[in-house]
Amino acid sequence: MKNINKIVISLISVAALMAYLGLGLLSTAEAAVFVTSQPGSMVTNPIVLPPNSQPTAIFSFSLSANAGETLSSVTVQVNRGTSSTTVVGGHLGSLSIYRDNGDALFNPSNDTFLGSQSLINIGSPTTITPSSATSASGTFFVTLTTSAFWSSSQPADSITVTFPSNGIITSSNSPVTSQVTTAQISAAPVNLQLLSAAAQNTGGTAAKEAGDSIVLSFSQQTNRFGVNSSNIVNQFVLNNGHSLTDSAGNIQSAVWDPSGQILTISLSVSSGSVVASVSPGDVISMSSATSITDTAGNRAVGSALITGSFGNFPVVGITQTLSANGAPINTPVFDSATLQNTTPNASGTVTYNVFASLSCAGTPVFSSAQTVTNGVVPPSTNFMTTATGTYTWQASYSGDANNNSATSTCDPELVGVFGGGITAPPPAVAGASTTAALPVTGMPVALLLLILMSVGAVLNTKLQLI
Repeated sequence: MKNINKIVISLISVAALMAYLGLGLLSTAEAAVFVTSQPGSMVTNPIVLPPNSQPTAIFSFSLSANAGETLSSVTVQVNRGTSSTTVVGGHLGSLSIYRDNGDALFNPSNDTFLGSQSLINIGSPTTITPSSATSASGTFFVTLTTSAFWSSSQPADSITVTFPSNGIITSSNSPVTSQVTTAQISAAPVNLQLLSAAAQNTGGTAAKEAGDSIVLSFSQQTNRFGVNSSNIVNQFVLNNGHSLTDSAGNIQSAVWDPSGQILTISLSVSSGSVVASVSPGDVISMSSATSITDTAGNRAVGSALITGSFGNFPVVGITQTLSANGAPINTPVFDSATLQNTTPNASGTVTYNVFASLSCAGTPVFSSAQTVTNGVVPPSTNFMTTATGTYTWQASYSGDANNNSATSTCDPELVGVFGGGITAPPPAVAGASTTAALPVTGMPVALLLLILMSVGAVLNTKLQLI
């Protein structure tokens, strides 16, 4: 019996030593980074970019770190988009990494810049490294800019970009990721164009007044030139002698949206002045001396008929609701729109558009026009894609004889990938996780100690009884 007691005590001592040294018969999972959203292309349809472009998001992915791990690097590969293109690395400006601010939409002004690489390879991997230690938790964007040498001259510059398997490296591991490639990205062949102009009753009453606005839309990203009272007459020309300024030569404001493609000009009535003479039905044109340019410095051109109203009718609102978000590929998704502040007999049409861009810009990849009857809008037909990525939906109401037109916000739909604010499915769908754990061979040290101590106590009791 004494020998048995000695064996038990020896086992307890060995287990205690193993615990002190940090060893166990079952290793627990060590620090690791988990993939909560696989890398997905944000360019799922061909796009064009001008020279010296602003950052364009091409990939997104989401990570979760459990012990303060940091993001070490991201590797992508730029490939020639066509066999004839003569594009080289110097035609591109940079590849960069940004952390999303939480809205799942890329905006270089709001998202956090982490680091970039300006030496870009064509046909071989390019590694982007954060400029300082950054947590490996959150949603990240990989972005692309072009340089002044990016050209639409034939053969035009054209590329695709591949996010290779396991292209993410962190301080603890290389998370298991799958490969994805963008659609073709080519040099823009056309100049910046003024596409549309609309009067909007944002002043509050049915009369044209201070606060009413003209909304101008452009074909691509602009330089966001600061339009103000002193220079607006050099930017635009109206066809009939009308003016965008009040009789004292002022406007209230001119504000660009984050994409740099929409300019909202608000009218003013300075003390003792008369409101601007601009009216729906006027034609507004870009001045030959305009300072509004694309990002390469080419002046904007074009004309547009001013539609809409300054306040004959209430401001119409339109909201939309997607039937699903974060849906797998090959899953039908539809949009439902609701109008506000219309007359009971409102008619016209609502057109649902789906875009491959984050700002609802460019040519829609899907459209569905529905007839409005007594203010009720039928839902869109189904949209389904076989490509993962982020799409954006926008619903536009035509207006009618008694109701102003209206356009909804630009709402994202994630297909096959999962991002900010969306619950990710199990790792088998949304991405794999990896750990640095040792093989499973036994039970935890703490549990073993408890069992051995209990056995020892029982044996000691029996020995005393004997």
